[in-house]
Amino acid sequence: MRVVFLVMMAVVAVLPTLVQAQNKPAALPVDRVVLSTAGLAHIEHALTIDGAQDVLLSLRLDQIDDVMKSLIVFDTKGSLGGVTLPGRQPLAEAFRDLPFKQNDLDDPVLLLNAYQGAGVTVTVEGRVIKGQLVRVTPEPRVTGDGLQEIRYRLTLMTETGLQRLWLDDAQSLQFDDAAIKTDITNALKAVRENATASQRDLTLSLLGEGRRKVRLAYVVDAPLWKAAYRLVLPAAETEGADAGFLQGWAVVENMTASDWNNVDLTLVSGNPVTFRQQLYQSYYVDRPEVPVEVLGRVMPRVDTGTAGTADRLEASSPRAMMKAAPAMPGAPAPQMLARSGVAMDSFASAEMASADFAGDMENVAVSANAAASAEATTQVLFRFPARVTLAAGQSLMIPFVSQEMSMRRVSVYQPDTHPRHPLAA
Repeated sequence: MRVVFLVMMAVVAVLPTLVQAQNKPAALPVDRVVLSTAGLAHIEHALTIDGAQDVLLSLRLDQIDDVMKSLIVFDTKGSLGGVTLPGRQPLAEAFRDLPFKQNDLDDPVLLLNAYQGAGVTVTVEGRVIKGQLVRVTPEPRVTGDGLQEIRYRLTLMTETGLQRLWLDDAQSLQFDDAAIKTDITNALKAVRENATASQRDLTLSLLGEGRRKVRLAYVVDAPLWKAAYRLVLPAAETEGADAGFLQGWAVVENMTASDWNNVDLTLVSGNPVTFRQQLYQSYYVDRPEVPVEVLGRVMPRVDTGTAGTADRLEASSPRAMMKAAPAMPGAPAPQMLARSGVAMDSFASAEMASADFAGDMENVAVSANAAASAEATTQVLFRFPARVTLAAGQSLMIPFVSQEMSMRRVSVYQPDTHPRHPLAA
């Protein structure tokens, strides 16, 4: 099917032009990492920008909630325009308003049939045929070798009537409507951007003028760093020797989506209390449904033919009965309420309230306050003087303690362990 590939190539050919027209965001290098024994990582990015610029931050899907909760940008000469990221189910949203599904991109025949009635221009053996796409249908046939194959017949409604041609014989097929080309291009772009289901790209819009340094920080969950210690004891025969050597190694893991290239690494020994909050999830308020009131037709009862005088009919009328009814002490006078009048008053009140509220909405401003909070009363920090490089998904063993300490061999006697022999310690 030569035309199938031509159609897809024509669509893909538009994509690089659209991407190049946009300002491609710059990636954010990691500059500082603070790991805690509580399973948290404080990540800082640093970069130099000139003027207004968009920067790209790639994160794992399970880290989005923590970043949305703790993200802070330091830009003394600029401001943050906003942060955009794909929705929780971006592909479902991208195809929601399209006439085709994601699986239809795998079969161009289904893609063409999704735009039934669209105007197309087909080139077949040098002839250019314009018309409306009616249908692409499979037609099995037997070849001269006795083998069965399936060819696809394209039916078009042209000015001269219906025309049928083999889709395999077409050199090109183009949609006349530019909006259809845009729909297919955007769908392909969405599939490409979401090729990795476990990763999301955040785009930060940094506003300002001039060349300046920008820092960005957030807290995400991370594997806690582990410690392993080594002791070199003094020789037992050395008299009076009490100086030994202690060496502690830290096991560090980079389970983020970014490589750590020449980063400032700090290890914190503490036990802060942290919580999770799913901010990336979409929530909808359950609103009770109020049924629409439909008024029925007012129909008189069936006349049975009863005749009476005018005085008797007047006395039995509802108005006369209401006048004759005794009034209850403290009861209000009988009155008729117009249903339409109540509805109009309620609508008018709601309309005035909405107008007043809309006036206040114009003055609403979002305030961003950054506050640093230490939840642990005591902690020990190990900051490495040399910068560290660790690729994403890799582990690192690095010494954080290496010094002489006063130590000596002792005997520990535990009767429950052994009733006669002490332990060397």
